[in-house]
Formats: sequence, C-alpha cells, structure tokens
Amino acid sequence: MTVDATIAAILQNQEPAIRRAFENAIKDIRNGAKLTALRNALKIGDIEGAVAAVEIDNAAFGELRGAILNAYAQTGAAQINGVSWVYPDGTKAVVRWNMASPRAEEYARQIGTGLITNTTTDMRDAVRGVIADGYAYGRKWDDIARDIVGRVGPSGQRSGGIVGLSKVQANWLMSMRAKLAQGDYRGALDMSLLKDKRLRKMLEKAIAENRTISASQIAMIERNYERNALMSR
Repeated sequence: MTVDATIAAILQNQEPAIRRAFENAIKDIRNGAKLTALRNALKIGDIEGAVAAVEIDNAAFGELRGAILNAYAQTGAAQINGVSWVYPDGTKAVVRWNMASPRAEEYARQIGTGLITNTTTDMRDAVRGVIADGYAYGRKWDDIARDIVGRVGPSGQRSGGIVGLSKVQANWLMSMRAKLAQGDYRGALDMSLLKDKRLRKMLEKAIAENRTISASQIAMIERNYERNALMSR
C-alpha cells in the first residue's frame, strides 16, 4: 500500500471518532446553554448577551481536539514509515515520528486550536444571524431561543436548533424558512436542502393541490434540514 493510500485509510478510520467528538461537543453546548439568561437577553434585544448565554466555548471541543491530534499522530507516523531513509553513504537510517518534538507539538496545537476557534467563531456568527432574522420577522423571543438551542426531548436532552451549524448553513435555513412561510414551496424545493424524499413529496403534493402546509409540517422540514446540515459539517 502506498503512503497516500495508507494515510487515506487512516483518515477514513478516524472519521467516525472525529464526527462523534464533534457531535458530543454540540450536545454539550446545547444542554449547557443558560436558557433563562438566553430568553432574558432576547427579551430586551441584547444580542451579545444572548450569544454569551449559549456558552459556545472552545473547551467544549476537548474530545474533538484529542481526536484530531490522534489522526495527526497516526498520519505523521505513516508518512515517516513509508519512506526508506538512508545516509549519504547508502547505509540504512532509522527515523521515527516523534509527536513529543517541539515542532510537532506546536504544529499539532495550531491545527487543533485553529480549527476549533474557526468553528466556534462561525457558530457564534450563526447565532447572531438567527437572532437578527428572528427580530426582523417578528418571531417571539421564546421561539428564537428554540431556534438556537432546540427543544427538550423525552430523554431530557436537547435536540435541533442551529447550534453547530455554520453561518452559511444557518443563512440557508432562514432562507428556506422564509420561502415556506410565504408559500413558495417550489422555491424551497429548488434550494435542494431537503434530502428526505417523504418531505419532498409532501411539498410537491401541496404544490399540485394548491394548498398550504401546516406550521408543524414546516417545523418538521426545518428540523430535517438542521439534522442533515449538522451531519454534513
């Protein structure tokens, strides 16, 4: 197996752990959000206070940082082991990957911290965008709070909401929500955000019968997009 193929296999094997670590961080942030403070801030129009109440913190991504560093260590070792090292005189040289070296540690720290910082910054921007959109469309502050951190399910855990989505993904969600609210179901379908065939058929049927869909059906479509968008990150 070539070095490139070995590295590709390592990354493929590490992908589930990295995804699981990201999803655990999002669950932690959702469940750790200060809901009362979030609602109070939204009630008085304090956007930055609302963002702070969601507690989008780099520390929540500790497991993700570890998974990224693990992938980095394995791919680094594969790169070194895939090369035949020799001295100028042709004798074999022994070269080993050392994650404890200062340069390797610094580079790994930059990768992990940089990715996580970019992610949390983007998430905060997404929250600001959803709040601004909610105010612009006259949504109740309690509904805006649920738009952000989701709803508590039977298990007592929160699910849904835009926490974890990028600013671009959140913008697409708000655009689709506006089209659905306006009855522009064809426009919503054309955005290609819905992957669920059942929901697509529901909209197509509404178009064919020239009727509107219910608020609960719109909410179902939004949750489906939120779930799929989070999985695609």
